Amino acid sequence: MLSNIKELFGDLDFFSKQVAEADLSTIMFEKYDFSKGYMAIDTIFTKCDQFLNLKEAFAAIFCKELHDMHEWDISTQHSPDDLQWIKAIKEIWIPENYLKFEGIQLEFVDVNNFIKKVEYDLESLNVTKTAANNFFMKITENPEVIRLKKGHVYDKFFCQNNDYYFIYEWGIYA
Repeated sequence: MLSNIKELFGDLDFFSKQVAEADLSTIMFEKYDFSKGYMAIDTIFTKCDQFLNLKEAFAAIFCKELHDMHEWDISTQHSPDDLQWIKAIKEIWIPENYLKFEGIQLEFVDVNNFIKKVEYDLESLNVTKTAANNFFMKITENPEVIRLKKGHVYDKFFCQNNDYYFIYEWGIYA
């Protein structure tokens, strides 16, 4: 898993093309957003069986994040062979989201520590037991966890389990 993600960031041309080829209108995603004050958890899940491989899934989730973050309409998604779009992904969107500041940190995370962190984060946001249980049912099926970014007030993880690929993001936003 880690080697696949490292390969994407090691070949931004390939990664950019994978993002551009993600047809969000045909991919099902589930989002969980929890917040309290300035603190928030944002998670995007997608079923594993929608993708040929992990790289394709990671690129699709990143494309979904971009569209959600910038409130872009997926019905007017760029053509997968639009060279300006591919260039923008490579030169603007990947660096802006992963490579600036401290940059990307690709490392495996102990699953038990990740689960404890998620429990703590959900409790800190006063997430209801029902919502927390529904959330945990999705993340605890033999997960593998990679840390993508870590900061003093921000963490981002990419995970894979038996059923889902997902991004888990926690942060304090002003």
